[in-house]
Amino acid sequence: MTTQQLGMKHRIAAQTLIEKIVAEYEARPPRSRLARVFGVPPIPTDDWSWHIGALGERIVSSELDDLPDGWCRFHSIPIGDSDADIDHVIVGPPGIFVINTKHHAGKRIWVAGKTLMVEGRRERHISLSIAEAERLTKILQARLYGVPHAQGVIALVNPKRITIKEGPHGVVVVDARKLKSWLTKLPPAMDAGIVDRVASVLNDPATWRPTALVDVADLSARFDALMATLRRAQTVHALWILILGLAIFGACCEFFSHALQVG
Repeated sequence: MTTQQLGMKHRIAAQTLIEKIVAEYEARPPRSRLARVFGVPPIPTDDWSWHIGALGERIVSSELDDLPDGWCRFHSIPIGDSDADIDHVIVGPPGIFVINTKHHAGKRIWVAGKTLMVEGRRERHISLSIAEAERLTKILQARLYGVPHAQGVIALVNPKRITIKEGPHGVVVVDARKLKSWLTKLPPAMDAGIVDRVASVLNDPATWRPTALVDVADLSARFDALMATLRRAQTVHALWILILGLAIFGACCEFFSHALQVG
């Protein structure tokens, strides 16, 4: 059954990105046998940011898998006329949350007011998150009376450290591993009836940009197979680097041993 028949709640995390990644991969000629032997990756390095982003959205989705009853979650919501989407929208008693996933594994994050820096590099995460929340708020308030403003949230995946000198206005920055705990500890702001009405509008495909019909189970399986191929290629590549390193080390040892004997 297709996503459009089931409603938007059946879209998988990172679906927009995964569709791009899989389409790009399947449109390219297969790797040669030599490329496979030497561990040449099936995905060009220019496209790695896509798959890193997709993996980050999947991690956040898994963190939200077991939200309590009364909560609804939506992923990869197509919005606007281009190929933009909202990573995750969560609706529950405390309100409506527009979650923007940022996969900065092992990186140091610094936040002060309107500024968010990753390893000293300024990023636009805060302004973009606020804009997404405002955009969703307008869509919902045009269809439902009395709906509260959506809250922008930046979920950071596996950061090394988050330093918040001054909390930004209009958006919350949180480690993805603490996201569910933070959400479920917030005080109630909407009754069950409003939650259901908001979820109904979010779930209606007519609310959003039309998208192609997709078998999400098949799409997910194709993406998983591609990621398995990528992991194998990375392992093979690492083994070749190890073999080369050992060969160079052995050659150096033999050279110095011969030099000492001659000397």
